[in-house]
Amino acid sequence: MVARNQGDKVGRDNAFVGVFEMSLAGRTQAVRDALTTCRAHLSTICRNSEKLDDIELVIAETLNNIVEHALAERQDDAPIQISCTQDGDLISLVFKDSGIPFANHTPPGPKQVGTIAHAKSLPEGGYGWGLIHHLAHDISYVRVNQHNVLTIVFDGVTSITDNAQKPS
Repeated sequence: MVARNQGDKVGRDNAFVGVFEMSLAGRTQAVRDALTTCRAHLSTICRNSEKLDDIELVIAETLNNIVEHALAERQDDAPIQISCTQDGDLISLVFKDSGIPFANHTPPGPKQVGTIAHAKSLPEGGYGWGLIHHLAHDISYVRVNQHNVLTIVFDGVTSITDNAQKPS
């Protein structure tokens, strides 16, 4: 796994700030280390611990889906690339892999998961995409040059809304 902190890079319009980029092998064993690294980088900018937990959960669901579905047929350790940028109160995470594309080039929507009938047809319940849609602000997907590019955006990352005790 390779991770680079990009906190000193600013886009041309000074809006987007690179937070980090990393690459990991498309294996289950690499996901845990990647989650630890992502959380460490994100904790420097996300001041809301509940939001940080939500983002980590989405990263875990996304990486596990990539490994278990997109890269399932691969015999090599095809890399997964993750990049993170910040724009004010928004964080964008971009996941890129060379696995098989989503059916119809469309990720599952929030209404396509989470029903009891659908859950019974899936070995692990199928609630991951429902969680991702519920916790994310926006999700987009494109297929570019034989690569899946999934972007997940979160809002409210710099707002402090934890239930901390306020002084009287």
